[in-house]
Amino acid sequence: MTLKTLYIYQKERFPVLKNGLLILILSVSTLCFTRVLRNNYEFPSLEEAVIVFVIMFIFFLQLRIADEFKDFEEDMKYRAYRPVPRGLVSLKELRNMGIAGFFIQLALILFFNKDVLIIFFIVYLYILLMTKEFFVPGWLNKHQAVYMISHMIIMLLFHLFVIIYQLGVFPGKDCQLYIVLYLIIGFMNGMSAEIGRKIRAPEDEENGVVTYSKIWGINNSVFIFVFIQILSFVLCLITAVKTDSLFLTAVILGFLVILTVIKASGFIKISKNGKIFEILSGVWILAVYLVLGIIPLIKG
Repeated sequence: MTLKTLYIYQKERFPVLKNGLLILILSVSTLCFTRVLRNNYEFPSLEEAVIVFVIMFIFFLQLRIADEFKDFEEDMKYRAYRPVPRGLVSLKELRNMGIAGFFIQLALILFFNKDVLIIFFIVYLYILLMTKEFFVPGWLNKHQAVYMISHMIIMLLFHLFVIIYQLGVFPGKDCQLYIVLYLIIGFMNGMSAEIGRKIRAPEDEENGVVTYSKIWGINNSVFIFVFIQILSFVLCLITAVKTDSLFLTAVILGFLVILTVIKASGFIKISKNGKIFEILSGVWILAVYLVLGIIPLIKG
């Protein structure tokens, strides 16, 4: 794989700058959040932040690579324009990239923090199960809600990995409720991103491509997207009480909820530019991590 093909691949399938920003904010925010819970208002060290970011970035890259294997047959049939079907990169090259990523992560963990070895292998076991569609691909494809939930559990595990990296163990009883809330919020962020990128206007639907706007209908898929954001908003408010950032959380996220409702109502009426939901979910996720982890630590 040349640098040119690697550049084209990342541009089409895993934009490094866009994904990198989200992963960086997720990583740093989670490190900050666990510190704020323990009344530690010092920023994570640069070394810690960089190591966690690199490990998390590779985790997300592994998900993309796993999807290439999982979706290969469908891509060959319906999406020949994608990099693997059209021959830009091969599955073997992607597999080698994934293996290299795994050993980079393992080396960092063995050298800097062996406490996360167990959760590290649990994450990879779950990614393997996802790649195999939990050995019930036909059933999952017929139950898309279960499919989505089963795959978004990986987001919960990603957040748990960072928390354990920071704390060494699962936190004490005084913090457990808020850690659980944070994990649920991370899980819901994943669902928001997943649904947001699979709501399309009727003219943008593709044959053989599963979208929620197609299988659930535009009204239902938009309603579920908005409902998830509102529920996440409520959980963020509860969590913000602990981090003493309730007002900022209410103002910033409240504004985004109102914006989402307005845009969602407009889409239901006109059903054009479904890309807006992917943008809304991205902005929402960034805002959530800022108000829950980074801003409270700066304020403290």
